[in-house]
Amino acid sequence: MLVTIVLGIILVLLTITALFLSRHYGKLENCGFPVIRPFLCFGSGPFQLHKTNLVQLDTSRAAKYGKVFGAYILSSPWVFIADPDIIKQITIKGFDSFPAHQFQFQDKKYRTLFDSEGPEWKDLRKGMSPVFTSGKLKSMIKLIDGALDNMINYLQKEVKKNPVIDMRPVLQSFTMDSIGLCAMGVNLNCFENRNNPIFKASKDTFEMFRVKGLLDSIQMNLSLGMAGLEKYFDFIPSGVVQLWNYSREIQTSREKSGT
Repeated sequence: MLVTIVLGIILVLLTITALFLSRHYGKLENCGFPVIRPFLCFGSGPFQLHKTNLVQLDTSRAAKYGKVFGAYILSSPWVFIADPDIIKQITIKGFDSFPAHQFQFQDKKYRTLFDSEGPEWKDLRKGMSPVFTSGKLKSMIKLIDGALDNMINYLQKEVKKNPVIDMRPVLQSFTMDSIGLCAMGVNLNCFENRNNPIFKASKDTFEMFRVKGLLDSIQMNLSLGMAGLEKYFDFIPSGVVQLWNYSREIQTSREKSGT
């Protein structure tokens, strides 16, 4: 009798979970999108992200379903766009009509354009726009030249030791040097200073988004398919906190010195 009751409860819970996860199924179809059929209540996949080449997957899907198609990640309906004109329309001409984003940190001070929405996003976007005028971008070229000099000097030394060079860490260092010079006014020189705390914090932050195994695949699918989980769990990477603290220290120091 007890076993029957337990099995009944498990069956009810599984049914409720399946209904909950499939509650949005059909929305994309009703909008007229070609849709990758979901597998039961688990979405359209891929499920093993750590074994998936996403570039090849997206290319093959676009070839099969067209430049605009839909898919479900767990319960969330997603629209994938491979048409440059539509992407330009969304990101440039009609950007103010798309202020919502998938992730949001609980603490507002860590939010950027990528994880804010609504009025908060519009205020950030309004504040950031003057930074990226053509004049401001041209003035950054001289600063980026400094980062290029760091990279060239490093490569000239390394090719003497080994003509085959892994460019991933090289481009990481170049990117952080460029950001340091343009955004912070600091020459990090990550090529010579691999233990630079800002460089290490940046690498730790991006490392969080690398899918290395099955557990990472499950976590990524949950975060993509269950929007809002970050409101109940603290997803802030330690690297983000460290970067915010370092940036604040640099800002305070420059304000005091008047530079």
